[in-house]
Amino acid sequence: MTSLGSGVTKLLGRLSIDPSIRQSQLARELSVTRSAVNQLWKKLEQECKLRILSNLDYKSIGFYLIYGWVATRTDNESLSKFTKWVDNNQYTISIAKSQITSKMDNRVFFEALVPEGNDFRSYLDTLERFRKKPYTLDVTYDLTLNVANHFNFGYFNGTSWAFQTDFRFEASIDAAKKYADILPVGQSRRQGPIQRASLQDITIAAALESNYFCTSSDLSNILSRVGLDKPSERTLRRRTTKFRTSIAQPYISLDNIGLTKMVVITLEASEQSDVTKLLRSQAVTLPKVRVLSGSDSIVLILGLPQQTELVHISNAMATIVGAPSEMCTFIAQQVRNRRWLENIVHKMTVRTRMKKKRPRA
Repeated sequence: MTSLGSGVTKLLGRLSIDPSIRQSQLARELSVTRSAVNQLWKKLEQECKLRILSNLDYKSIGFYLIYGWVATRTDNESLSKFTKWVDNNQYTISIAKSQITSKMDNRVFFEALVPEGNDFRSYLDTLERFRKKPYTLDVTYDLTLNVANHFNFGYFNGTSWAFQTDFRFEASIDAAKKYADILPVGQSRRQGPIQRASLQDITIAAALESNYFCTSSDLSNILSRVGLDKPSERTLRRRTTKFRTSIAQPYISLDNIGLTKMVVITLEASEQSDVTKLLRSQAVTLPKVRVLSGSDSIVLILGLPQQTELVHISNAMATIVGAPSEMCTFIAQQVRNRRWLENIVHKMTVRTRMKKKRPRA
């Protein structure tokens, strides 16, 4: 990994608290020049691919964020068929295969962004089919109610992570148990009621997902590229500001900082249960985590230092949860690069243009 230095560590620590903060404000709060912040920012962009992305209220633009996992102890052929289907599906955005699990089985974790209507029903119907003969896989899935991404640079000195020796996840969660009802859960994006949206609005939201600071000029170019009508830049600025404040939650994206081990923790529990509330609130104590929670489950996708032991995390989680049969911890490997809403929108706009070009009968 790249050695970043103490200046970058301070910047990242402040940015992790509020990823929407502008460079000028960062400079004031860190008591350095705007030029110094810009230089550090460019260093992070070049060496660690720094980006400020957004989790969205996907339901407000007509999409369901689905997540789930499929497991088997013996039928790896059926699991391979499921993996092939979910990988090829245009709405699947993320897939991870287990390397070793606390339940000693084989698992595939997935996320999907599916538009409401027939495509949504078809996606769920196919998931249900993999539960039945001839597959009979253990299929669990949920509709996301809350989504969050957190970084905690308290373990990071600019060169390495002291997470293994300083790991107090079990102790901190155990101490917080009696405060489950009042603990803050950190920054997250709650999913509202499902609504239909124009392809233009979906495209604007997709641009914000990939770049929270996307400008009206950027959006104008994107709309032109996908063949959609583009409003004036003034109108785009107004709509972008509205979307940024109403449906977008910014978060940091960084690579090459030593968090190379991917660990997935799945738990079947009610959204209102104490353990779900605890996990959502205490997730911010981990170095890097994506949290997805639904009405009946919660998933933590961790980025950890390579030397972190799975058994340590698994034992801590089992102690916290108190019902090991409902929880699984596994080291995972990403099947392919993550897809984004913009990838889905591109295919939707291509289909729309093709329909317009079809001659009438």
